[in-house]
Formats: sequence, C-alpha cells, structure tokens
Amino acid sequence: MRVPYNWLKDYIDTNLEPQEIARLLTMAGHALDKPIYEQAGDTVMDLEDRGNRADAVGILGLARDLSALTHGKLKEPPVGKMPKVDNEIFAPKISVESNKVTRWVAVVFKNIKVEPSPNWLQKRLKAYGIDIINNIVDITNYVMIELGMPLHAFDLDKVGEVILRPAKKGEKLITFEGTTLELDGNDLVAADSQKPLTLTTAVGGRQSGISPSTKNILVEAGLYHQPTARQSAIKHNVRNETSNRLGKYLHPDFCPLAVERFIFLMKEILHVEPEAMSFDYYPQPYQPTVIELAQKRLNQIAGEDIDFGEATKILEKLGFIPKTGINPLKEVIAFEVPYFRADVNLEEDLVEDVLRIRGYDKIPTILPARPSPTPLHFPEMELENKIRDLAVSLGFNETIGNQIIDHSESKKAGLTGKDWEQKMIFLENSWNQELNLMRPEMISGQLNYLSSYQKQGIDDIRIFEIGKTYTKDPKKSGLGKYLETRKIVFTITGGFNELKSLIETFLEEIGLPGCEFEKIDFLFKRSRGASIVLNGEELGKMGEVKSSVLNSFGISGTVSHAVFYTSKFLGVLPEETLPKVLTKIENFISEDKTLVVDERQEVGRILKDLKTQKPNSTITFLGFYQDEKLKKQGKKSISFNTKTISPKDLVSKADLI
Repeated sequence: MRVPYNWLKDYIDTNLEPQEIARLLTMAGHALDKPIYEQAGDTVMDLEDRGNRADAVGILGLARDLSALTHGKLKEPPVGKMPKVDNEIFAPKISVESNKVTRWVAVVFKNIKVEPSPNWLQKRLKAYGIDIINNIVDITNYVMIELGMPLHAFDLDKVGEVILRPAKKGEKLITFEGTTLELDGNDLVAADSQKPLTLTTAVGGRQSGISPSTKNILVEAGLYHQPTARQSAIKHNVRNETSNRLGKYLHPDFCPLAVERFIFLMKEILHVEPEAMSFDYYPQPYQPTVIELAQKRLNQIAGEDIDFGEATKILEKLGFIPKTGINPLKEVIAFEVPYFRADVNLEEDLVEDVLRIRGYDKIPTILPARPSPTPLHFPEMELENKIRDLAVSLGFNETIGNQIIDHSESKKAGLTGKDWEQKMIFLENSWNQELNLMRPEMISGQLNYLSSYQKQGIDDIRIFEIGKTYTKDPKKSGLGKYLETRKIVFTITGGFNELKSLIETFLEEIGLPGCEFEKIDFLFKRSRGASIVLNGEELGKMGEVKSSVLNSFGISGTVSHAVFYTSKFLGVLPEETLPKVLTKIENFISEDKTLVVDERQEVGRILKDLKTQKPNSTITFLGFYQDEKLKKQGKKSISFNTKTISPKDLVSKADLI
C-alpha cells in the first residue's frame, strides 16, 4: 500500500517526518515494504499489504492508526448526502440474479462534462502512482485509494439496464485495457440484456466505460462473495487496485460511504448533484459485532498489568465504541467493533490492538511470573525430525519439492492410466497453467532434483524428502474423499541392493529391524522392486526406477527410489524406553553361510523360511553372486549371516572380571 506523505496529512495534523511515520507504522504492524522514495513532488511510503486488514488498503485507515499512535486527531473526509433509496423506481432498472452479491449501491448523475481533473487531484493520484484518465474516473480512483473501497462508473447512455448475474460459459468481455477475457459460470458480471459490461469482481469493460462524449453516468460501489472475487482475478490474471481490494474482507458499510464521498467530490469539482433516487441492494444486513474485553485476559496475554483506562482510550482512538462502563467487580468492558475492522472477531484481537498501539517495546523483558506451559506433543513431527537426523547421518541431503506440480511431470514419472487419473486432484483456478495438480506422489520432484544435480556434474547422489501427497477416493463424495498422506522418500544414484542396504540400516536405527522385502513392480523395473513389510503391515516400497522414466527426465545410469508412510511407522514403532544397565552378556555363535539356489528364487522368501526354521536366530542377508558358470546353470549364490543365542548359555559380568 503506497502512502504519499502529503496525502496522508490531509487526515491528520502531524509534523513528523516520513521516516518517523514509517517507523511508527512498522512497529504497529504496517511494515515498510520498500525504501521511501520521491514521486510527483511527494514523499511516498510503500507499506506491506496486510491481508487481514481491509481498512489498511485505504490511506484513511492508516491515518487512523497513526492518530492512535501519536495521539493526534483524525480528520474524517466530508461526504455528500445519499439520495432517497427506492430500488423499485430507480432508473436504469437493476436486477440481481446471483446470491454472491453482498451489497450494491448506485446513484445517477446527468448532464456532466468529462474533462481533465483539477491539478490537486491529479497531483495526489500521480504521487500514488495511478494513471490520470479524466475527472470522473479520477474521482472514483481517488475515493478507492482514500477509503479502500472500489467504485465503478458506467456511461449511462450505453447501458439499457444492469443485470448482476453469473457469466455464461464462453461469453467474452473486452476490458477497458483492451484485454479479451473468456468467462464461465464461476465469474460474476454486470450485464445488460445482450452482453457483459464488467467483470464486477475485478475489472470494467471498454464498451460501457467513460469517454469524452459521456453526458450521463451511473456510479456504483459493489461488494461480492470474497472467494469468487479472488478466484476470478487469479483465473483471468487480473491484478489491479480494484481486484486487490475486492479480494479482501471489506465490510458492506463501505459501499454507501464510498458513494457519499463520490457525491461530495462531484459537487465540489463538477458542481453537480445526483438524481433524486438511489439504489441499495443489501439482502442480509450485517449486525454489529460486540466483544467483551476483560482486564484479567488483557494482563494475562500482555505478561504485565496494563491500566484498563489506557486500554479503553487506545481502542476508542481506533474507532471501537464502548457499550458498557467498566465493571468494578469483573473488570470487563464491551466494545462494538467498527465496520471498517472486519478482522476483529475475538477478545484476543482487541488485546492485540492495545499492545501494538501501546508499543510492543513497552512489554518488560523479564521472566514470566507463571510457569511455562506444558510442551505440546506431536508424535508425527517428532518422528520426522528423528528421521531427518538419521537420513543426514546416512549421507542424504534433504530436498523440498513443490506440492503443486505440472500434470505432465506426473505422466513423465509413469503415473498414467485410469486408476491414477481418478485419484488425482486438479486445480480449477490455478494462477499458473504449469502448476495444475496437487502432487499424488513425490517421485517426480525427486527426479527433477536428481536431473539438476547430474547437469552440474554430480553423479553420486543421495536425496530425501518428507512431506505430503494428495489424492482422492473416487468412490466417496464431499470433503471425505480427499486424502493427505505424509510420506518419506529416498532417492539415490545406484542399484537396488545399494538402496536396500541403506534402507535396512535406516529401519534398524529407528527401531524396526527384521523387515521383509517382497517383490512388486509399482513404478519400478520388473523384478527390481520390493514391498517393505513388517508383521504383515506394508511400511513402504522401494526399487529401481524404470529406464523409460529416467529417460523422460534426462537422467543417465541407475536410480533407485523408496517411499514410506509416516502413519505406518507410528503404528509399529515400539515406545521409547530408558536404556537398561547390562548385567549379563549374551554368548552367541555367528556364522556366514552361502547357498546356491535357482536364480528365480526370491531372496526375501528364502530368508523368511530360514527365520521360521530358526526362531532363536538373527539372520542378515549379506549379498548374492552370479558368475558366468552359475548363470549358464540358471543358478545364483546368496550369502547370509546367522547369530544363534542360547538362553541357558549366558556369561555373567562376574565371569568377565
């Protein structure tokens, strides 16, 4: 939000320099976004756009905060008188055919003269950085920047009637900038009987706009369903002063205020009055919000005792209206929230306003009088932090991939076919055509990173990522069909056995030894993929990535990938216990054995059979071997280690001394 210094001073008397004003506003939550600069003979402060402060997209809202910070008096701009409301006889006829219109206020001016704006108005707009058009359009822009509420002016002679309705699929609108927008049923338009006139939530149309020959105008201030306004602006890539403000949660009371301010400026600049009737569509009037503030809660959040009278004065300076006197017993006071503070809904919001205006720097830097709260326990996050440390110790580097990806990336990774397509969640209003899919798996992101590493000449690569994937169940309906799954993935340049060795170490270190590997295909090469199972529960999958997938990402060599499900780990991990003091040392026999078996036999199945036959032994796979002689015979040799422990054969600590 750009704030010209001299324009700001129209609403508050201050001798403070722009640098000091910027400092005060920054400390109160309106951070300076860019260095202060000079423009059109004024000094301009560019402040951060506070997403939840609709009043802060108008200079008056920032002046109000500054008046509270400096104990100065706020000078509200004068407004004109709204004509009598009569929606039935108002001309032109206005029809509302959508439940997404929150409020729509309009007046008509006749016999006006379109000409350049006065110098003082042009100077204000130039300092802000908005184009000068003509007196009518400039006044609408002036009011929008002053109050934060957009206005729109129609050439009345080009408008037979106004219908506020959803757009029809395929309808086109040429904006005042000359851009052609193709609309659909999710857009809201103001139209006449034949065509759209404006995209109400974002931009005006060229055909009904103000021109040098305009004599009569219809001026409106409209508010609409906020998600609809935001989605239309993003979908059509319309980013302007109007769409930015209508994407906020503006209060409906801004509509008549903006029109009344426009009426005043029209009388002052053009010396014209509006027609006798006005239009005001407001089907569900908002009721004022009243919030109680307790002295105890204020002090509890602040960490110190704050004078309740001081807190009340601060809130009054910000526009809050006390509804009751201070209760000497309960020390509670109720405040009515002003219309321009739609962001205030809770007692904590009132406390925040008191603290930021009073000054966060005034909160004493002492230890709290009360004990710190009990730490919150999040098993999933704690496990993932442990996994991060372990992965790094095994030589992996962490990556962070996009959660929204290009559908073509998933196809390159082999996620094709009807089953995958039914599971995928596509974005309807993506701001970027190349980011249109919530990622169903994380393999494409990993392969993109790996491809980038290889292009930099790095070949020995180990990467991992912890995050979410997003799918839907086509058999379900409503929100219940959408699934978020937390996963851990590992990717290396190397073969199945290399990754398997790392995975076995990883599983043993987190407390899950003895996992079995059962052959699957999934996204892997035939006979080079495995499901990782513990006690019949699948914890994840791993294997060598298909060559066709690697080629589509421009990757050379062999790549192996593994994916685990965080929730499955939580279900099987043993509870952490304190380490026990060793009083007896187990005596065991360790043997390395090699078997020659048919090459088609699965190693995992052989080890499973051996473990069944030797329940008191620990069996670890060491590797396999196949030379030309064995290959001709259709054989391979596998090596494993057995550690056999006898419960009766224990060596005590005393025997070792």
